Amino acid sequence: MKRWLLIWPMWIHVVSFAQEIPVTAERQLEQVASMDDQDLEDDLLVQQLEQYALHKLDINGEAAEILVQYGIASMQQSQNLGNYRRLFGELVHIVELQAVPGWDPAFIRRILPFIEIKERTAVVSSLSARWKGGEHSVIFRISRSLQLTDEFRKDGNGSKKYEGDPLRVFFRYRYVFRDKLQYGITGEKDAGEKFNPATGGFDFYSAHLFMRDVGRIKTLALGDFTVNMGQGLVHWQSLAFKKSADAMGIKRQSPVLRPYNSAGEFNFFRGAGIGLAFKRWQLTLFGSMRRISTNHDADPSGNGQVFTSFLRSGYNRTITELADRNNTRQLTTGMVLSYRAGSLRLAVNGIYYKYSLPQLKNDDPYNLFAIRGDRWYNGSIDLMYTWKNLHWFGEMAVDMLQHPAGMAGLVASMGRSADFSLLYRGLHKAYQSVSGNAFSENTYPGNERGLYAGLSFRPATAWKADLYFDFYYFPWLRYRVNAPSLGRDWMLQVAWSPNKQVEISSRVRKNSGERNSSSEDVVVDFPVGRSAFNWRTQINFKASKNVSLRNRTEVVISNPGSSKGFLASADLIYKTMQKPYDVNLRIQYFQTDDYESRLYAYENDVLYAQSVPVFAGSGFRYYIMLRWDLTRHLNIWLRYAATTTQVTVDPAVSSTTTVVPIKSEIKFQARLLF
Repeated sequence: MKRWLLIWPMWIHVVSFAQEIPVTAERQLEQVASMDDQDLEDDLLVQQLEQYALHKLDINGEAAEILVQYGIASMQQSQNLGNYRRLFGELVHIVELQAVPGWDPAFIRRILPFIEIKERTAVVSSLSARWKGGEHSVIFRISRSLQLTDEFRKDGNGSKKYEGDPLRVFFRYRYVFRDKLQYGITGEKDAGEKFNPATGGFDFYSAHLFMRDVGRIKTLALGDFTVNMGQGLVHWQSLAFKKSADAMGIKRQSPVLRPYNSAGEFNFFRGAGIGLAFKRWQLTLFGSMRRISTNHDADPSGNGQVFTSFLRSGYNRTITELADRNNTRQLTTGMVLSYRAGSLRLAVNGIYYKYSLPQLKNDDPYNLFAIRGDRWYNGSIDLMYTWKNLHWFGEMAVDMLQHPAGMAGLVASMGRSADFSLLYRGLHKAYQSVSGNAFSENTYPGNERGLYAGLSFRPATAWKADLYFDFYYFPWLRYRVNAPSLGRDWMLQVAWSPNKQVEISSRVRKNSGERNSSSEDVVVDFPVGRSAFNWRTQINFKASKNVSLRNRTEVVISNPGSSKGFLASADLIYKTMQKPYDVNLRIQYFQTDDYESRLYAYENDVLYAQSVPVFAGSGFRYYIMLRWDLTRHLNIWLRYAATTTQVTVDPAVSSTTTVVPIKSEIKFQARLLF
């Protein structure tokens, strides 16, 4: 009775929620896109959100933990919900969520499409039922640029740089039975790649079978899958976020094995994996044998060839790219042994790589500690433990040459209105991993020491503030930094959501570091101070039951005033339950002095596609997207997007001083459900 008296006044705020995809994920994807070697073709996040919208997560079950895995909820929000349930028992109505510390109305509105309170009934999960009672889906997507670039045109000799046509084609068939069974096949051809009739047309294929909870078998992966370990010091293949407006989002959390059916051609394994459960113990084993694309070069010692780098883009358009396609064999094996007792989890991780050729990077000084040879391995121990309102986690790792790397973090609740996070990383200057992806400033873990502190504060029901500071030191050289260097970041975001119609957020961020001087007057390149200041304000307004408006303004100042950028956009989203279609519109203006002050902006795209283009120069960007549900089982999307950029031409060359070239793309997608 006491908790009902507590939550009853909140009912007025949550009787009607809009179905919104969390904007947190949009901002994190923009951050990922701004980093090198990040793969936005991994659409597992979108797939899972759609699956959970169809089959909602039980908030009295693992819902919060699963939302943490996909970066939508913070670890502290998950812990607070667990503490609330231990104190008051299981939730009996969704409105109770507002009584959970850290679960503010804006956050609950974002996740409501994916959660519910389920009755405790037996779920039919026999093996035979899984193969019959699921959902089949077929996706077909085709897109192309409406302007041909020189790479597609024939030269005077009748040849062209790209072997194929400008069409990009994507196909995926998938069968899903809840979260217990899924299998499918994916095919993709990038623009410029040729259709190959011998392989069914597509340049890339992926197939998988993935099962959960079959007796002692917790997970079984056949075909293509991804592996995630610890905090990413040793290995992490799924999409993972680093610093963002979510100051509490510092912890990696994921199942070890995940199915893979995206279009990215590099960051996955091909083979088999199995997870076995024995009371409090779980053992995961996996093995993979596949060919990958690399750059080859002659071995300086005269012993054949070496590969100097991985080719992660997946493009096979030119004669050179085709020659490098799948030219190196990669064998990978590994294991994770974990133990869980109450709120304690302890795991031992190990992974081993063997290549058909030795790896040897160029002899630039910053590559002094790079991986060399035809094999490599890493091992680590990771743990997590919760005590009352404190959650500790960390990982200690070593590489094949015994170079250490470690990180330790804490997420704490300081009452109903504040959460605190702290993360230290100490990564030896020579530490190396093939596919690590930890919470660090560097793209890959290594050559870094740093301390991160974050605070999330809720002074009133409608207000939320997130703040973080990050200080880091690189003890060895890096790309474009010819000496050990220092850096620091800070960010402050304030959000106000007085009701379900309005949400306003404003964020300032400053990054300071060092990079080689670009001045032509210096004899020796040496690091000089660099900084970037960013301010962004976004307004989301639900104008009516069917119409939502968004406005965004962003300013960036790079290298103390020497380079500036500005972006402003307006979105209109029309969506109604009474009609079988919805429409998304955007118009955007951008102006930057150069590429140093470039800006990234997340765009609504067709289902499963992720669009985060980069903008530099001066011009306009606009798009329109239509979704039409022809029947309950057949949906189509049509999207047109264009960018016009102003280019100043030397008057001595042309009488027109400014030209406005246009780059446009059209995209069509159909989905069949049965």
